[in-house]
Amino acid sequence: MTPASEAYHPPPDMCRCVDLVVAALHYAVNNFGADSPVLGAAIHACADTTLTPGLAAHAVAGKSIVEDLATTMELNPTSALLQEGCCWAMHNLCQCANRELREIVASSALPKLAVRALKGQGCTGNLAAMREKACRAMDVLVKPMPLPGYAADDRDETLTQNIKDFLSREDVFRATVVALKAHKKLVSMVVHTCDLLASLCYGNDPYDELKKKAYAHGVIPAIVNVLRKNLKVPEVQDAGRRALIVICYTQELQWAALQAGADPDWSPRGPRQTEGQDSRRAGQPVVQVL
Repeated sequence: MTPASEAYHPPPDMCRCVDLVVAALHYAVNNFGADSPVLGAAIHACADTTLTPGLAAHAVAGKSIVEDLATTMELNPTSALLQEGCCWAMHNLCQCANRELREIVASSALPKLAVRALKGQGCTGNLAAMREKACRAMDVLVKPMPLPGYAADDRDETLTQNIKDFLSREDVFRATVVALKAHKKLVSMVVHTCDLLASLCYGNDPYDELKKKAYAHGVIPAIVNVLRKNLKVPEVQDAGRRALIVICYTQELQWAALQAGADPDWSPRGPRQTEGQDSRRAGQPVVQVL
């Protein structure tokens, strides 16, 4: 079996390894306190052993790992280290997930808890790392990597929209603004927060309620601010501009970006596009004000 095929169809011995790790997490959650190093080790072991789509699918199929991760996040909601580990495990479980696996995660408490981690209220420890992992976990839940041969249909799109709406109701946009203001110079955190915003607001409908909510919660000036603070950081410029292009679909929102301080002639990839040129972002309009 080739490494590529193993990634999607793991051999039985690897699946047994995942079963043991999942069982260890279940035991640790029910028998050790939130501060126990055993619980922390079990969380990281779950994240490390579900790095391939096949192993993640095998782990989620049992459902207990999803419930146990959520329980762990509730045990000590103020520990940034514990929240970060659980968010990273959630991220790995959601990568390349098909609809059935996404439904299991989406219907659990994990999405709500990931938003709470992004808010960071009352947490102690490395808040930037925790928030970055929370953003990455929600991003892959909203926009998983495509599985080879998997044909998405209307049910997948409906699920994606439902996930976006749920995260919005949990105040994810306000949480991203808090994170961007708190860590405006931390490149990786800023990039993944902008990626999450682009995924949440992606779509062709200029009257999309999610774009309006993002605007209402101050997302546009928050993005413009981190762009201005990181003028010489290509990764931030690319991620921030991509998020603005997705969000600023109407003239009103484009004007809001200008009012927030976006440079009308600024483009990190050379001359700005003009009417008649193809947009490099599929399904997105040409935005000249950014």
